[in-house]
Amino acid sequence: MNQKNKNNTSPSKTEESSSILFDGEKISQIKKISESISNDRYSWKMTIFLLTTTLVISLIGGYFVSSKYIWKNENEVKLTERLDKYEALVAANPNDPSYRVELGFTFYLMEKYSLAIKQYKTAKALDEEYYPAHLNLAITYDKIGEKENAVEEAIIAENLAPRDYKAKLIKGRCYRSMKMFNESKKALIEAQNLSSGNVEVIFEIGRLAEDQGKKEEAEEIYREALSYDPTYKEAREALNRVTK
Repeated sequence: MNQKNKNNTSPSKTEESSSILFDGEKISQIKKISESISNDRYSWKMTIFLLTTTLVISLIGGYFVSSKYIWKNENEVKLTERLDKYEALVAANPNDPSYRVELGFTFYLMEKYSLAIKQYKTAKALDEEYYPAHLNLAITYDKIGEKENAVEEAIIAENLAPRDYKAKLIKGRCYRSMKMFNESKKALIEAQNLSSGNVEVIFEIGRLAEDQGKKEEAEEIYREALSYDPTYKEAREALNRVTK
């Protein structure tokens, strides 16, 4: 009797093997499920990464396309509208020097400098003491590299409006380009006295120091300009140049 009960309650070797096999199958299945979940997570991560990368590339591409074409076209449209406006005003008021200067400035913005100069000269002929005509002529001559003509017009503008720093600034910049460093320094200091803290004036003083080989002094001046306006691109580029 006891032996019988013992045989009934004890598992056979076959049952033990089946139990072990079952446990092994479960472990194998669990591993497969885990691997599947892991693969799914990896797939989702890769999907999200690819989508994000595609979106970023699309946005960057869209920015450059917009910058190159859409925004440029918008500026061209605005300039065209401005041109139409002032051409009409000049046609209606041919003897008004202010409209001539505005039309000239439109041509300047369009980089049509010879047409700009023509309008400024006409404005000057209409009124020899019209300050904006001389100042804009000086700016345009400076832009196209005619430094002596720029200085000549800047001096006339300076005499017409002695308290305006702009003509002195142009003089200082042109004298520097002409290697007339003493004259440049004098003009720029006068401009600074009239417009203290003006970033453009400070920057030009830095350029003067740099052109004379005074890199440490130029570096200090460029840093001063950037302390007033950290976004001033020319000063940032110049600082990088003298600190290489």
